[in-house]
Amino acid sequence: MIWLGRMSEVGVFAAGTRVWLYIDGDPDKRAEGVVATFSLGNLAMQIVTCRFSTQYNSTTMQVKCFDGPWEDSLVSVWPPTVPVNRPPTLTFSLRGTLPFTRLRDRWKVGTAL
Repeated sequence: MIWLGRMSEVGVFAAGTRVWLYIDGDPDKRAEGVVATFSLGNLAMQIVTCRFSTQYNSTTMQVKCFDGPWEDSLVSVWPPTVPVNRPPTLTFSLRGTLPFTRLRDRWKVGTAL
């Protein structure tokens, strides 16, 4: 999954973190992934990749993150579902009501496998 957002400050930042997912709440059914979060100039971007066992190839997975104003601060560009024709209405900043660290940490839910 890939999202784009915008930054109020110009800069360069990159961070990555691993994520772990339980499928159907069962610790024996699990997947792991990686989240990469970037800012470059006024662009913010986040990429989430997850590796699922082949037994889930025909399953649609719901991956959850922390609640936040993601619909207003990010536009989804992958997987392609609808054309992207607008920038997000909210902007990330270094401090304030929507800090970039909140985007960086939005997937840090759960515990390690």
